[in-house]
Amino acid sequence: MPLVTLDNVAKSFGSHTLFRGVSFALAADDHAVLVGRNGVGKTTLLRLIAGVERPDEGRIARARGRHIWLHEQTPELNRDVPVREYLLEAFSESTRLEAKLHETEHAIGALREGSSELKAALRAYQDLQHRFEALGGYNRQVQLGAVLAGLGLPTEFLDRRLLSLSGGELTRTALARGLLAQPDLLLLDEPTNHLDIDSVEWLESYLLSYKRAFVLVTHDRRLLERVGARVLALEHGQVATIGADFATYIREREAAGDLQQRVYEQTQEKIAQLQRYYDRFHASKTKAKQAKAKLTQIERLRASLVPPSRAARRLRLGLPQPQPSARVVLEMMAPRIIVGAPSSVLLPSHPALPSAAAYERTADQWFHSDDHQLDQPSPTERTLLRDVKIVLERGEKAALLGPNGAGKTTLVETIAGLRTLANGIVHLGHNVRLAYYSQQGRELTEEATVLQTVLPLTGHDEQVARSLLGRFLFPGDEVYKLVSQLSGGERSRLRLLTLLTGEANFLVLDEPTNHLDVESVEALAAALAEYSGTVLLVTHDRHLLDTVASRVLEIHDGQLLHHPSVERYWEARAARSPSATTGPSTRAPAAAAAHAAAAAKPKSAKATEDLRRQRARIRALESDILRVEKQLGDLDAQLSEPETYADRAFAAQLADQRSKTEERLDQLYEEWARVLGSSPEAENT
Repeated sequence: MPLVTLDNVAKSFGSHTLFRGVSFALAADDHAVLVGRNGVGKTTLLRLIAGVERPDEGRIARARGRHIWLHEQTPELNRDVPVREYLLEAFSESTRLEAKLHETEHAIGALREGSSELKAALRAYQDLQHRFEALGGYNRQVQLGAVLAGLGLPTEFLDRRLLSLSGGELTRTALARGLLAQPDLLLLDEPTNHLDIDSVEWLESYLLSYKRAFVLVTHDRRLLERVGARVLALEHGQVATIGADFATYIREREAAGDLQQRVYEQTQEKIAQLQRYYDRFHASKTKAKQAKAKLTQIERLRASLVPPSRAARRLRLGLPQPQPSARVVLEMMAPRIIVGAPSSVLLPSHPALPSAAAYERTADQWFHSDDHQLDQPSPTERTLLRDVKIVLERGEKAALLGPNGAGKTTLVETIAGLRTLANGIVHLGHNVRLAYYSQQGRELTEEATVLQTVLPLTGHDEQVARSLLGRFLFPGDEVYKLVSQLSGGERSRLRLLTLLTGEANFLVLDEPTNHLDVESVEALAAALAEYSGTVLLVTHDRHLLDTVASRVLEIHDGQLLHHPSVERYWEARAARSPSATTGPSTRAPAAAAAHAAAAAKPKSAKATEDLRRQRARIRALESDILRVEKQLGDLDAQLSEPETYADRAFAAQLADQRSKTEERLDQLYEEWARVLGSSPEAENT
């Protein structure tokens, strides 16, 4: 029997219908991914499945006695209880069974040996024991520790109270609670928001080995490709179910879209051809009858003409190429970065941009403080980083990575001028205009419409504002939506618009992919890759990292490490000792420990390390492939220009370079296929 069955379900908000006639079922072992653009109703559909909301039409049947858990993007936990107490509630059933076991033990002690009552009690005790073991009752502390480690939550975190947690900490705590419960159906709405890369990889391992059903909504393409065995595609108010992985779904959808586009264009050309025949011969005495027949054919073709699906409509960020800055964009030197001291104050938002998501800072600015503060530490201060030295040059695209709590946001807020620097200097070069996209995203005015938000950025030119909004997928009457009515993804798109339409040539982006859909993330990646300005990017999205970054700054054990390329970063991560405190080596085994109730034999440390190295090598190769494919595309663009051939020697040199680049790309693909084929994960599929 299915866990959940939806039959002809419809849901609307006011006059806006999200979906209608939705019918599908979820089996006990489904590993499904729910995909669709921002605002189409993915979150609402998860809430319907969980029973949090009711459908306007249709029926939703849930199997009795089965546990469903919904992890929401912004959980509302207003309880003033310790984190430990909240998390241990996940084991409520095993706690109840444990009490029942103790009760039965006492009862057995009072029964006469050999009596029928004793035999019945022993059978009941054995049944309770089996159920207790199946729920992982003997491994509760192991599971708790494994999930905390996997999500990057320290053990001392357990003693804090829920009301003291930040939004990101609360989201990770709620996610931990859901994973610990091991429900029959786990519904995950953007679980990677507020996770670092290590935690995303741990979650990936956890879901791959999950023995029950889950439905996942995420913007992380790598995660979708790795864990999804079934796709639920929410498009045009309907849910299409595809019994294949996400990569297969994308290939089939693109092929279908290409076919639909070709048929549409061919039909349009046929109509134009018939129209030309009619225009030429409709007045002819000998061919007027034939010409009139062409009109009938035209009407028939127009009636059957199906325009390409709106799914073909793409987010086009169209980043303006900025005015160049000085060669050195950013210089920063600080003996330490601290929080909690009076001198490390978070400044208020920039008054010139009250409703925008960007904080702009102009160039030729030196920010420094007196070194005597080093000798007067505050009792409340905490050092996040020591010996910070950063130099960014024009056109560089650097990624800032590290575990949660390491100081990434503090560092970029300091660079953006939003946080004072206790010791050291921050210098922006000549003609540098910095724009900052914050992770919190509280800059939008809730009572304003989408159009009102953008109008000040266009000199109150409504036509220009509408054109911009159309490019960011706010067409027609959607511009009159209130900001308070927008989905998380729509809010993120609007915030990106307010940032990217300015004149900045240095973008500082703190987790810009949170709440975006997959297509929006890919559009952002493509736009940043083509952007001629400078970028400092904080992200947990591996696809965005590999596509955009030319170098990596990594916070590791309180130090800022410099990796000259993304592939060197992956290799450095893989080469670290298994005893490293923040590397994946401590979190990957945690995923196996979290499933201790299933009694699965854990992998040896060597096998785990080998697998981790192999994953890093695969990612490094994929990053190399992306870089070489871009080089090949640039060469093709040059060779397609007629002026290239004015200099035959130069054209021949380009052709030779293209041949070598293509050969290198073939070699990389061969190496990638070889490493992928020898992976233990590949052997098990």
